[in-house]
Amino acid sequence: MDNSFYLPSDTTSGIEIERFHICTWEFTNETSLVEFGCEIVNNSAINNIGVLSLSLYMPWLDSKCKVEDFYNRLKVTSNSKFIFNDSVDDTSNFDGGDNDDGMIHHFRDRESLCLLPIDINIIRKQLN
Repeated sequence: MDNSFYLPSDTTSGIEIERFHICTWEFTNETSLVEFGCEIVNNSAINNIGVLSLSLYMPWLDSKCKVEDFYNRLKVTSNSKFIFNDSVDDTSNFDGGDNDDGMIHHFRDRESLCLLPIDINIIRKQLN
């Protein structure tokens, strides 16, 4: 199945994914965009402090695909307001204000959300 993807699990990690997001867009210039995101249950990540590793296997991934982390866009408060459809009341960071190591947006009408940058490694059609 060329349009499939797989998220293999490691039962020893204790990571619990609460929500997995897939958004797809097709554009008139014959390009498309597939966005993946996941929300991890806070308490399940406690034993993985320092390193949190997930793999996503996509048989359709090839050298023509552009792979990027949206963190630099999401860390901008005005972008997060638009994307998450809620006002950001406050932001906490992990690195003294640069927001390069992750941050927590505190929203007006929804729960706070921790955003983390990712390192992407492509190994045989698998994002690590």
